Parts: sequence; structure tokens; C-alpha cells
Amino acid sequence: MSRSAVVLLAFLAKSGTGLAQAPPARQWEIGARVGGGPSIVTQAYGGVPDGDLLMASVYVTRAVVRWKGFAAGYFAELTPLVVMTKVPGTSGISWDSSAVAGVGLQPVGVRFSQQIGGSVLAFAEAAGGGAGFTRAVPRPDARALNVLASGGGGIRIGKRAGRAYLLGYRFTHLSNAYTAPNNPGYNAHIFYLGVTLR
Repeated sequence: MSRSAVVLLAFLAKSGTGLAQAPPARQWEIGARVGGGPSIVTQAYGGVPDGDLLMASVYVTRAVVRWKGFAAGYFAELTPLVVMTKVPGTSGISWDSSAVAGVGLQPVGVRFSQQIGGSVLAFAEAAGGGAGFTRAVPRPDARALNVLASGGGGIRIGKRAGRAYLLGYRFTHLSNAYTAPNNPGYNAHIFYLGVTLR
């Protein structure tokens, strides 16, 4: 066998080994968000008018399925600060109201994304969990511990390997699931900005 044939076979064997290797492990994306918006009343979910909901959170997501520019995967979010404004006090008088702080965790979620440009990614996500406040919200006869659910979407601008920025919207719903005498529910349109940390 000629030397050139041996070199060619060695090259093909090396190339085949490289092609057979598993693709690089998928990485977690970690980011932070801050946003807020007005409370609303809906026919399906009830609600309380004239309030605001402010949220600061840290999220993680990881793609499980990829196809071309599309991806679907896991999503979870920790919200160390949730603030609900204009919550009536125990007197029930409208002017006796204040902001109430809490924390939230949504460990069960899903995210779908589509790459729409070299540095632009559109995404939609939904998650569920719970939130606890320092006192009953949004009414004194409701409950401090509530179910928390949200869904929405947005865009991520920037290269995934570097720092990227988020702009998004989500519909957020809080409910005590009828574990208290009063379950008015609380709904809010949340607009947020964010940044990826990893």
C-alpha cells in the first residue's frame, strides 16, 4: 500500500471518530429579571383592580429538544421579592392600605424558543409554583400563601456565549385556591427587563 493511501485512510479514520463523538453538553442559561405592572380583573380569573405587582427574579432554563433554530426545554424561576401594592389592612377601609412583600418559587415550567436572527431569540414560557407574603393578600380575609402561575414571552438580544438582554411580558395569576373564606384572585400584566448571567 502506498504512503499516500495510508495517510488518506488515517485521515478518514480520524474524521469518522470526530463525527461519532457526542455533541457538546447543553448548558444552563441563568438570568435575572425585574419588572411590574397593573392588576386587572378578568371574567375567568376574577381579580382586584387599582393595584400593582412588582417582581424581581432569577431564572434557569435548559433546552431539552433542539431542531434547527427551535428549542424546547425546562424553565424555573425564584422570585426573592414580590410586592403587591394597595392591599387593604385588617380594618378593610380603602385608605388603610399598604404594599405587602413576599417571595415566590415556580419550579415547574417549560420554555419554547426560536432563533430569528444572529443575535435575536424569541421565546415563550409558562411556569407554576407558589408565593408567600407577610400577610394575607389581596384582602384581609384571603391568605398569605398563594398559588402562583404565569405565562408570556419576549425576546433575548445578544450572543448566547456573552451577555444578552431580555425584554418581555407575562400574565401573572395569584390565588389561594379557595383555602380561605375569600378568594378574589389577583391578576397582573407584568412587563420586564432582564439580563443573562451565564
